[in-house]
This record gives sequence, C-alpha cells and structure tokens, in this order.
Amino acid sequence: MWRWTMRILVGLGGFLIVAALSGATYQWFATRKDLASTPPPGLGGLTQFESLRPRTVLVDARR
Repeated sequence: MWRWTMRILVGLGGFLIVAALSGATYQWFATRKDLASTPPPGLGGLTQFESLRPRTVLVDARR
C-alpha cells in the first residue's frame, strides 16, 4: 500500500515540477518575443529617458 502511495506522490510531484518549468520557459520566450517586436516608449525615436534630458542651448554673444 505504501509503495503505491509513494509512487503516486512522486509521480505527481514530478509532473508539477515539469509543468512549472515548461510554463516558465514558455513565459520567458513569449516575453522576449514581445520585447523584440515592440519599440521602446518615447517620441521621435527617443526613449523615455533620453527625452527627459535637458537640451543644451548655445548662445553666441559676439558682435
């Protein structure tokens, strides 16, 4: 009786581990595909952090 109970528990544990690993692998590949297909947020090709930089203005005061 105990032998069959242990076999069933080991089988279920193994199945849960395989299911968790395959789900994590699928999520990893789906995330990489999604990040590769969408451009980063921003305006005019600038990323969000590049658009927050202050602009440098040069003023020529020569006469």
